[in-house]
Amino acid sequence: MRGDILHLDISTISEAHAPLRMYKPDAVARITASMRRIGQIAPIVVVVRNTADSANTHDLIDGFKRLHAARALDDVKKLKAHVLEVDTRAAKAAMLQINWAQGGIDAFEEALVAQSLCTADGLSQLEVGILLDRTQCWVSRRISLVERLDKELQEELRLGILRPTQARDLARMPRSMQVDVAKACREHGLGCRDLARFVDTLLGVPAEERAKLLASPLDTLNPKASNEGADARLGQMARLYQGALRQMTSGCRSILQIGSKEQVGALTPIEKGILATDVKKARKSAAAAIQRLISHEDK
Repeated sequence: MRGDILHLDISTISEAHAPLRMYKPDAVARITASMRRIGQIAPIVVVVRNTADSANTHDLIDGFKRLHAARALDDVKKLKAHVLEVDTRAAKAAMLQINWAQGGIDAFEEALVAQSLCTADGLSQLEVGILLDRTQCWVSRRISLVERLDKELQEELRLGILRPTQARDLARMPRSMQVDVAKACREHGLGCRDLARFVDTLLGVPAEERAKLLASPLDTLNPKASNEGADARLGQMARLYQGALRQMTSGCRSILQIGSKEQVGALTPIEKGILATDVKKARKSAAAAIQRLISHEDK
């Protein structure tokens, strides 16, 4: 299936098919670190697309993380690439076939490709199944994964903000509630396992009670902590302090869940400089707030 190998300038490689893959920051950070140390190992795969304004536009179908890594490295200008000459439908099928062989594709990405073959290329689910060597039932199940998920969350999934496991759990909720559930879990620092438990809880209560649970997902998952939080000994001011401290803790959890140390290391100097200002302010504010509470305790 793979054709000739060329060394392509990264500025000429198109990511027209990128919406069919999900951006994975952790993996990009690892590959960036690897390419910085030892360079490119495996070639990317592109297809030649003839257009009116350009005779040879190369559309990427495999190696998106390698391309993102290359663009983050100042000394990488070209990438080794296998070049195929196939039509758009075959290119999308090749995206899956290559990654099936490597074991590097998620069910949601399969769903995005299958859906695109139906909506953008006009194939029936039966025809998509024949093209991908899968049953029509398989195609239908994959497409339903995407169609059940709110469009805003679909975009977060593509950008890597939302993880596939989180998307699968959110897709179990009615579409009208999915964004609110995702927002509540993010604000309260719920991880993937907690999200799954929270969705189970929401689905187990009447619809009219779900909005109340969204206000305090941590209390819903940990009733004991909820009872402790309602300690009658706390006055109004103390409860305000406690609420602010819990928001601070939730923010820290969110930072830890967003990415790994490798991801932080892959930030550009400009990004690090901008974030450094916010880090300095956050550190100063947190230290001052904690010191104020500690000083009151000492007294």
